Amino acid sequence: MQGTPLKEIKYENVDGTPYLLDYWIKGKVTLKSGKQYADMSLKYDVMDDKLIFQGENGNSMYFTEPVTAFELSNISSGRSSKFVNGLPAADHYNNLSYYEVIFSGQISLLKKTSKTITENKEYGSAVVNKSFKTTNSYFSLSDGKFSKITLNKKTITTLFPSKEQQLSDYLKKEKIDLKNDGDLERLLEYLNKI
Repeated sequence: MQGTPLKEIKYENVDGTPYLLDYWIKGKVTLKSGKQYADMSLKYDVMDDKLIFQGENGNSMYFTEPVTAFELSNISSGRSSKFVNGLPAADHYNNLSYYEVIFSGQISLLKKTSKTITENKEYGSAVVNKSFKTTNSYFSLSDGKFSKITLNKKTITTLFPSKEQQLSDYLKKEKIDLKNDGDLERLLEYLNKI
């Protein structure tokens, strides 16, 4: 696999990590040409919205060919997280931005994780502490329309107007937490089935 070496020392004196996960994780990559590579050691650089792979010599490398999708294996849950790009521009993101697919169906739910560097200065101190702050935004994709949404019962009711009663019943019965991606996936699976 060909790649461009990554210059590691990019964020000095910043607490946290610019990556989704700070360690290499096994995954699968799909390139724009359609080629697929499995069992690669990957890191998703959320700050730069780029995927990095571990080269044969252990170096961090950027892909030279555009990546259209990738999956990161979650060993603890036995599931994998799928990320895609090529979606319409929304909010301040473009068609090269990667989104995590929470649910894919008639109405799909995607999550965009972003990071920024925040600066804090304690009272009476001259030292400025920098750290990475993670923010998650959610988007719906339905009939080619891609839009940012706020996750709450009202928004989901708007997405599924004919299923309002079933939605209310299911939320109560299953104790769905709309801040939990697994619960969201179960809810959307249910709503797409009925």
